[in-house]
Amino acid sequence: MIYFDNCATTRTDDDIAALITKYQTETFFNPSARSSFSAEVSRSISVAREKVSRAFGAQNYAVYFTSGGTESNNTAILGSLKSKKGNIVATAAEHSSVYNVLLYLQSKGYEVRLAKVLPDGHIDTDDFLSRVDENTLLACFMHVNNETGAVNAVAEINAAVKEINPRTVTFSDGIQAVGKIPVNLADSVDLYTLSGHKLHAGKGIGALFVKNGVRINALLLGG
Repeated sequence: MIYFDNCATTRTDDDIAALITKYQTETFFNPSARSSFSAEVSRSISVAREKVSRAFGAQNYAVYFTSGGTESNNTAILGSLKSKKGNIVATAAEHSSVYNVLLYLQSKGYEVRLAKVLPDGHIDTDDFLSRVDENTLLACFMHVNNETGAVNAVAEINAAVKEINPRTVTFSDGIQAVGKIPVNLADSVDLYTLSGHKLHAGKGIGALFVKNGVRINALLLGG
């Protein structure tokens, strides 16, 4: 078989698959328990979190591991909203795991403003920024378009949004960017997401980066 669709999903790397098997069958201990075995697993998770943080220049971010891109995107949007008194600005070309959440929020009374995209899939930056105002709660703009491959200038858009309203939380879906282009989150958006299966990690693994000072409400409680 010759496979050309790594943008959709990737084969899990052999070393990663072996590591997953190890933690499922040998080092399978609950990291929240009090045994020395559990403490070692907890340390391994901390090391992994630190490595992911360094890899993306995200030392001033908290790194939350999730079940994948959809959970990361949902948590970023739903977890960041604290009030209905304001608007959400996004693009009309967001991935369904972002777009459908916005439609849900719209049905619950939130004002959602959708900006245009250019014919090649790039964000129409002028139109996007024209929709941001002093009442904008959240601004969503994907890093790489999953249909066209258009790469958006995330850092520049973020800076322009913050100039209009420093209180606006900025979020970028980076799932199609990570592993394909360099990603450095220093001086970037408040929230950024990735999905492991796009870069040879296992299925069911993702991450949400949350800039220090930004508070996210949990979607899952207890456990």
